[in-house]
Amino acid sequence: MIKLSNVYKSYNDHLVINDFSYQFNESERYLLTGESGIGKTTLLNLICGIIESDQGTIDSSETFSYSFQFPRLFEYYDVLSNILTFTKASEEVISEALKQLNMLECLHQRVCDLSGGQKQRINIIIAMLAHSDCVLLDEPFASLDEDNRQLVVDFILSHQNNRTLIISSHQKKILSEYGFKEICLQ
Repeated sequence: MIKLSNVYKSYNDHLVINDFSYQFNESERYLLTGESGIGKTTLLNLICGIIESDQGTIDSSETFSYSFQFPRLFEYYDVLSNILTFTKASEEVISEALKQLNMLECLHQRVCDLSGGQKQRINIIIAMLAHSDCVLLDEPFASLDEDNRQLVVDFILSHQNNRTLIISSHQKKILSEYGFKEICLQ
């Protein structure tokens, strides 16, 4: 369980998160929505402790895996080495994940030779294969075309494994039928 109580966060006197309280329950699916710049990424960063709130409390004993909006990968490592660096998955499991996302041919390619959408899918694979209690996905569909979006949704849902799943996205339509609890930031 992750419980936020009366949380505030500002940057340079600009209030981004204003008196936010919410309880994220174990094994549930959540979708953070709202306009660009409203604080979705800030909220994810607060939840997992990357940044601290200015005020309020965040109680959690969860471990987190995180797919950032802009992939953070070792550009000159190949795909396999990147995934192995961040997960304890076997090469067989990694190959199967890449196959599910139509990327098996990329297993030994350097990350710097991949497209933005391919890097995003690698980032998602890492988050979903890493051992954690809660998975945070920040705009996981941003660099993907429609066909790849559906592959990624299917991959994410098939790898949730009773973990809490929190996704920030403008693509709420694609997730509407999968039981996500929508939290609209304003």
